[in-house]
Amino acid sequence: IQAEDLPEGKYIVVVTATDNCGNIENLNLDIWKDTTTPTITPSIPNTNPEQSKDITLVPTAGASGVSKVEIKIGDNWVEVTPDTNNKYVYNVTENGEYPVRVTNGAGVTAENSITIDSIDKSTPSLVVTAKTSDNASYDGSWTNKTVTITATNGNSSQLGETTYKYRVVGSDEWLDMPGGVITVESNTNATYEFKAISAAGVESESKTQAVKIDKTAPTGTVNVDDPWWQEILEDVEFGLYKKDAFTEEITSADEGGSGVKSVKYFVDI
Repeated sequence: IQAEDLPEGKYIVVVTATDNCGNIENLNLDIWKDTTTPTITPSIPNTNPEQSKDITLVPTAGASGVSKVEIKIGDNWVEVTPDTNNKYVYNVTENGEYPVRVTNGAGVTAENSITIDSIDKSTPSLVVTAKTSDNASYDGSWTNKTVTITATNGNSSQLGETTYKYRVVGSDEWLDMPGGVITVESNTNATYEFKAISAAGVESESKTQAVKIDKTAPTGTVNVDDPWWQEILEDVEFGLYKKDAFTEEITSADEGGSGVKSVKYFVDI
C-alpha cells in the first residue's frame, strides 16, 4: 500500500513478529498521514501604550492536529500551553520581534513572527511651573494676582498622551487637570500636589506648589483719646487748632490672609 493512495488521517499499523519456535510479538504503530502545512498567526489586541502585551497565537493544522506551540524569548523557545478557553496567549514585557512556531502531529513545523513596539514602562518626568497673571514667575509667596500652574512631562520618549492630576494637600481626592493647567483666582493659602500619569498607566513622583493669594484690601480705624478732636475727625473743617497734646491710635486688619504689612499716616503742618 502506497501512502499517497490513503486519505489523510490516523492509521494503526500492526507489526507481528514470529520466531521459529512459534513465539509471536505484536507491535502497534500510530501513523498519521497529514499533508496540510500548519500555520500560526500571532496578534495583539491593540497598539495602545501598555506596560505589557498579551500575544495571542492562533495555530492551524491538518488531520494530525497541533502538537506544540512555541514563542522565542531571547535565545530560548518557550512552549505556550492553551488556557481554559483553549487559547494560546503569552504575555511579554519588552518591545521587540518575537518569533513563534507551531508543530503538528506529523512533526511538521511552521514559523511566523510579530513585532511589539507599544510597551512603555518608563516613568513620566513631572515638571511644575507657576506664573502670576502678569506672566511673572511665581515662587509661592503672597501675591494679589491670579496664579496659573502648568504641569508638563519632561520624558520626551514617553508613548501616547500624558494626563495630569492635582489635589490640595490634606485631601484624598485627586482631580483631573485638563491640558495640565489649573488657575487659582480667589483668596487662598494652600499647597497643591501634582502627578503625571503616562498613557501606559505609570505614575510620576508627585510635586507640590504653595499658592498664597490675597486680593482683599486691609481695613483700618483711627481712634483719638480727646473727644473734641474725635468730633473734628467726624466733621472735618480747616483752620482749627488744638493746643493740648492728644493720643491717636490707628488699628488695621486684613481678612485676605496675608496680614497687614505696614500702617502709614500723614500729618500736614
